[in-house]
Amino acid sequence: MVLDRETDLGRVGWEGRKLGNWEERPFPVSQFPSFPALIAVLIALAGCIPKVPPVVLETSQPVTVALVFDQENAPAVLDVPDSITDDVVALLEARNLTPKVLTSEDWGPDFERRRATGQRMEWLAERSSGLVLLIETRASYYSQIEGQFRWTVSAQATFGEGEYPLDARVEVPVFLKFGNEKEPEAVEASTGVLLRRLTRLVDTALGAEDGATTGSNTAVPADDGYGPVYFAMVDRFHNGDPGNDADADPTDPQGFHGGDLRGVIEKVPYLHELGFKTLWLSPIFAMRTDKHGPWGAYHGYWVTDPYAIEPRFGTEADLRELADELHARDMKLVLDFVANHVGPEAPLLTEQPDWFHHKDDIGDWDDPVQAETHDVHGLPDLDQSNEAVYQWLLGAAGKWIGVGVDGFRLDAVRHVSTDFWARFNDDVRLAAGEDFLLIGELFDGRPGEVARVWREGRFGQMFDFPLHYAVTDVICKDAHPGHLGAMLSLDRLYEDPAQLATFADNHDLPRIASVCDGKEAGAVRLLVELRGQPVVTWGTEWWAEGAEEPANRASPQWEYPIAVTPEFVSKVLGDVVGIADLNDSRIVFATTEGPWLLVEGGALRLDYPPGEPPSPEPGTLRITCDQPPYGDLMVVGAGPELGDWNPALGVRVDGEALLTFPGASVIEYKFVVHTPGGEVLWEDRPNRYALVHGGQTLRLSHSWSS
Repeated sequence: MVLDRETDLGRVGWEGRKLGNWEERPFPVSQFPSFPALIAVLIALAGCIPKVPPVVLETSQPVTVALVFDQENAPAVLDVPDSITDDVVALLEARNLTPKVLTSEDWGPDFERRRATGQRMEWLAERSSGLVLLIETRASYYSQIEGQFRWTVSAQATFGEGEYPLDARVEVPVFLKFGNEKEPEAVEASTGVLLRRLTRLVDTALGAEDGATTGSNTAVPADDGYGPVYFAMVDRFHNGDPGNDADADPTDPQGFHGGDLRGVIEKVPYLHELGFKTLWLSPIFAMRTDKHGPWGAYHGYWVTDPYAIEPRFGTEADLRELADELHARDMKLVLDFVANHVGPEAPLLTEQPDWFHHKDDIGDWDDPVQAETHDVHGLPDLDQSNEAVYQWLLGAAGKWIGVGVDGFRLDAVRHVSTDFWARFNDDVRLAAGEDFLLIGELFDGRPGEVARVWREGRFGQMFDFPLHYAVTDVICKDAHPGHLGAMLSLDRLYEDPAQLATFADNHDLPRIASVCDGKEAGAVRLLVELRGQPVVTWGTEWWAEGAEEPANRASPQWEYPIAVTPEFVSKVLGDVVGIADLNDSRIVFATTEGPWLLVEGGALRLDYPPGEPPSPEPGTLRITCDQPPYGDLMVVGAGPELGDWNPALGVRVDGEALLTFPGASVIEYKFVVHTPGGEVLWEDRPNRYALVHGGQTLRLSHSWSS
């Protein structure tokens, strides 16, 4: 399978080094128009690569299988291509299932009359003595792009028995070379992604069966979660109703620009077409609208009444309509919820003075007491320990749950106690259900701290600031690639890193196009391919710029060409299972399916491995360093094993330090000396990195750098 074609911005072809019987080829992220061609290559590759150990039943069970193709413009229901049937049969047999495959000769006109999945499952159940698997596919022609023909293949797999089978849905973008290739070729090209989703579905279902075993002893989630997510700051997004603009002035960077809920509603088809599953909105509640000093109020975070919609943004009816429009497209709506403070000089300050801490601005940002009880840049700080305050906030949350929202992005998490968050999040789930999204914003680059607050505050998801900083440092600022590997290796601290919300930029940070100097596509692509749920901020889809506020919060220019397309926010490689190689210039991530991912010089490439993924079994580091004459030597670094960079909690190097870590992980560390006088001296050099080899001992001998 050879990819060799010319593009306007560069050539994608064979290059690189030989790796056994494999070839290394470029991953042309920085040349974005070339990327769609790789989708078809990767999808095809995914069907013929080794898979992770399946869930296997100790006792064989029969399963009745129907794989159908529903035509868009004809009533007849057809069989899928034979190659897909063969792959599905092999997948089932590998799990000790005995498939009985029914074809169009068996279901005939019955499935033409029964278009609903539930009806078809009932029909199959009547002809089955146990498990049933129904796979329904459909292909739609989309457009011609760069000389290739874009199709979208939709598939739904339903598996189980009785009244509560499991199901999974997937939409696969497919690029075909020739105009005479039609629906069967499009469906066949989607095989790899379809099988990957089916594998998750079947293993999840069989994981609950008695006698089921698996190589990993871990059930695989049945779907991809809540991402990708699109974040829109309402005032800056799109003006759909000029009648509520009041004194809006689009030329004033600190003023209101006129965006509203009606404008968001108008852009829902656009967001759906781009492939987003969740829309997150900045605060839309009644708020202070006057400037505070030089700063504008357009962002919505100066809330005065969380029970009412800000009139500039629209009405409650508009919000309900927006929720309905999203839900009709199987998308979710998340609202920004502010629990830490109210707007400057809010009426509540005089109406309920005992609801506030009445402290000065935070002076010491490292003081946890000040962080939770003092004002943030003059914003009156609510006392959430006051029961009246708690009930006021919870009541507001309940109102919008009733309107039909699917989650909250919880602002300024570090400035409110985890006791409050744990109680609030549990109560919200009681009202809204366990699937309600509760995404915490902890502005902190330490994985250990994010994991602690996540756990103690009982959030459902958290924003991944640690990974944001690591990706921008390595891709955009030429940091050592080991820093990215070390950050991802600390995923062991999280209960479920797949629930992290990853992002390249947001309204509080420089835009990625202003940071990366042409490498921004690589940063976004990498975040999509790594674990977690990617979040894209409005304007990033055409590489909006802005190094600081308010430039990073500019209104969109809708005539710009779109860079972040559906293919760009769709994960095409398997899940990262470890780090296979590391040196001063590059890092290679092993994945469960398809090629491995290589990051080098700020660019992403595909690395075709010569053998099995690296072992996750624990490995040992034996670290030695020549002893400086003026104190006690310690090794300190990332992760709790090395004190989380706290020199008082490092590991003493008495001759050597013997440390054990998970295999295929990267350790980031440095040496420090504690002098007899109590001084802490850090060695004068960049951080050090080591790749842990599973089941092996690595000896590292260093010299102190003073």
